[in-house]
Amino acid sequence: MPDSRLTHLIAEGQLGQALSHLSDSRRQLSIPERVLRLELTSITSAKNSCASECSDLLSRRDLTGEDRVRCLVISAVSQLRSGSDTTGRASFKRAVAQADKIGAEVACYARVWQLSALASWIGPEAASLEVVTTRRFVTAAGRPDFTIRFHLALAEIAAKGGVLRRANRHLEVAADLLSSYPNRFLEAEHAVRVGAICTLASDPQGAATSAERAINLAVESGAPTLEVVARSNLAHALLAQGKLQLCYAELCRAFELCRNRGGAEVGIRDGLLQYALASNDLALAEDVAVITYERSLDIHDGHSYYGLWHLLSRVKWLYRTDQAEAGVAIA
Repeated sequence: MPDSRLTHLIAEGQLGQALSHLSDSRRQLSIPERVLRLELTSITSAKNSCASECSDLLSRRDLTGEDRVRCLVISAVSQLRSGSDTTGRASFKRAVAQADKIGAEVACYARVWQLSALASWIGPEAASLEVVTTRRFVTAAGRPDFTIRFHLALAEIAAKGGVLRRANRHLEVAADLLSSYPNRFLEAEHAVRVGAICTLASDPQGAATSAERAINLAVESGAPTLEVVARSNLAHALLAQGKLQLCYAELCRAFELCRNRGGAEVGIRDGLLQYALASNDLALAEDVAVITYERSLDIHDGHSYYGLWHLLSRVKWLYRTDQAEAGVAIA
């Protein structure tokens, strides 16, 4: 069982401190503690891969059913982040099947993570298929953290589907719960969602304010994963305000923190392409356009959510560089 300080840090969303508390332990960690350390690393780290240790733990015969589910979820999230859609979804299917044999709370844990990951890395259509079942488990579990994560995922699904009013309602529910059950990490996730919706609603000032809040909360929580997203969102808000140098600085910082490959990298590189076009730097735009397109093809053959989003910027680049026929073919 985690000690009282570790439990408190996790409940407060101080995940970076919780990870340090575990990692700095001078004694040998138990198997459940190793799983928890791996989970915290997966949630917070923007670069570290968990694949090797995850495989090692999954090969152990003394791994409990619940810890096996947690490892499968960690593996699935890592695979989806890196663009391995088919493998990641298969890992989630195994996690959910295993969780259903253990109990309602573990089953809820697996389904909430699956919904969130699908919403973030696959798209709203795939995630929407899991909403009804996940809602049933969340309601039965009655845990505030599960409920908050569920509504944050629903907000992302609605926002990516263009239903902003519904997205805001889900964010309001999450905010009400966070006022009673404060958690720095989930507050950072909430601020990221608010900023993204402001961007979609053509409110760059609101987007910038929310992104700056999300960055501060992500740093407090010790979660570079969220800082990457928040800085990318801030860069887009600054671009919309014509603050090109500040935009470029935020994109560079996000890129430094980001994992190689995967949807997040495609999103940041797409932001760099938009910056280059706005700056009329067509040489930079060409370099970025080529590699961004190549990376997007590595993820679901270019049909990932971020890959399809990038095509909009690619069409603009093609038109700007007198490649109208190629642009029309994509459009």
